[in-house]
Amino acid sequence: MESTVPNEIRFSKPARYFDEDHQNLTLEYLLKTLKKGMVVQLNLDLNALIQMEQLTRDSTVEDLSKLGLGPLYDLLQTGLVVMTAAGVNEAKETHISKKHAAYELFCELFWKSHKTDKKATYRTPQSDSPLDQRNFWGLTDAERYFYGHFYVAMLLIQDIKKNHALTPIKQFESYLSGMISMVDRLHAFEIEIAKFAFWSPTSREIESFSPKLKQIYKDMKNNFYRKKGGKKSFAAHCMNAAMDISWLGSAAMSEEMGADIEIDGVTFKVEQWLATTDQKLHRLSKEYHHIREKDSNTKHFANYRDDEMDSYAYWREVDELSSRISRQRSIRIAKEIESEQKLYNEDPNEYRLYWRNKENLSLKKVEAAARNLEISLDGKLS
Repeated sequence: MESTVPNEIRFSKPARYFDEDHQNLTLEYLLKTLKKGMVVQLNLDLNALIQMEQLTRDSTVEDLSKLGLGPLYDLLQTGLVVMTAAGVNEAKETHISKKHAAYELFCELFWKSHKTDKKATYRTPQSDSPLDQRNFWGLTDAERYFYGHFYVAMLLIQDIKKNHALTPIKQFESYLSGMISMVDRLHAFEIEIAKFAFWSPTSREIESFSPKLKQIYKDMKNNFYRKKGGKKSFAAHCMNAAMDISWLGSAAMSEEMGADIEIDGVTFKVEQWLATTDQKLHRLSKEYHHIREKDSNTKHFANYRDDEMDSYAYWREVDELSSRISRQRSIRIAKEIESEQKLYNEDPNEYRLYWRNKENLSLKKVEAAARNLEISLDGKLS
């Protein structure tokens, strides 16, 4: 039965196997995971931490339920999960301490058996930083490298919609060519966001959508595309969107890299789950997620399609175009990876130097693209 609590916390798994559907986190599931030598880690996003800020030392379990945090409390009482305040990385510089304090108070009051991981890291405010954390130019070099490609993708979508009077398919073509020429990156989820952003069904067509397609269309538009704006609003929106994209992808990446945790002297592999009170982000994470093949390093990305979407010439054409370009790029990328692996095997030191130079060049491309797109959207924004 669906909860009637607005913005109740939800959980989703960002990396699944081909034959694995979205699952609910039950006691049975947690025990089954533990038998495999794995433990579920709940990654709280910023929205969940904001709810925790409403707690006081006098708060009760009933108060938790009213805030939509009841399901989180129930999972923690099983003693079979671990948790991290990952959303602190999304917070403004001036809000970091408050988010940390809210999380620590929640743990003290409602997760009394918790122990801090020896390898836990903490994000500390940069007191000398004059810029907001949500401003791309207020990030560190490492953060701009991490968020940069997502940020440029969102800026480019906004710029094409705002400044280029093209057909929807030509707009999508412009997005693909722009990402390749500016930063030489194409990511599956941002490609899907672009497809929805440039799609222009009539109001009558939207009314005829199935409930599921109508919801996905609405969530994509509301979360990742801004119709109007001025003076930094586009940049701020794109930075928020970039953080949402990274939130959906970074947990899957951590799991693929073999993250582990030691509990009472026993080491467990970590199975990453996302925890958010943002309902539209949760709904999207159920349809758009990473897919792995068992006993293989091959990775794919799941997206939502149905016969209804396939009936539109727009979707048939953009899907064919993105698939063709992705196939062409995959051949080149595979050769690059093979060459890099060879360099690593022959000379690890030379490889590390090569990789640092590659990262520096990539960051410079991202920064140049971001500046140009910000200026194009609404004058100099930074």
